[in-house]
Amino acid sequence: MLELNFNPFPGFETERLLLNRVECNSINIEAILKLRSNGDAMHYIGKPLATNKADAEDLIMRMANDLENNTGIGWGIWYKHTNTLIGTIGYHRIQKENHRAEIGYMILPKYWNQGIMSEAMKMILKHGFDTLQFHRIEAVIDPRNESSAAILKKFGFVKEAHLRENYFFNDTFLDSEIYALLKVDFNFSNNK
Repeated sequence: MLELNFNPFPGFETERLLLNRVECNSINIEAILKLRSNGDAMHYIGKPLATNKADAEDLIMRMANDLENNTGIGWGIWYKHTNTLIGTIGYHRIQKENHRAEIGYMILPKYWNQGIMSEAMKMILKHGFDTLQFHRIEAVIDPRNESSAAILKKFGFVKEAHLRENYFFNDTFLDSEIYALLKVDFNFSNNK
């Protein structure tokens, strides 16, 4: 079984980004509210929009609780040029006994199609396989989210399942797709 310890928190820096812990303060609460209340950013997430600061604070506190219990780890994505929190990425639904986790990510639409999420994803995947020693990383996405599928495929994820109407949200049954990447298939030196 994996032995995970997220203390000290592993922060990262890339060419354009800082990936670090989202502390519970007024600036981060505002940034998370902006992200989680954005209808375009949340369109395929399958969760209600944040409507107030309490919703955003609750999310940050849940991230902190997961971190404290070593059951999940999430990074804020800061754009270095403006020192602005523009998204999140992280591992949740970690199964230590199976050496696997699910990755989730989102970013403000203003930053779409600029390679920013690829930059963050590369660093977090490397950390997941190399440091955390995951054998398998999964992503569960809405099949209509072509952008999410494209980034997963870019990193070698393989679509393993299309689950019909397995998720109930907003009075509608929705489909899900499961993508997975094995450690053996991840190219650590790839400069995508």
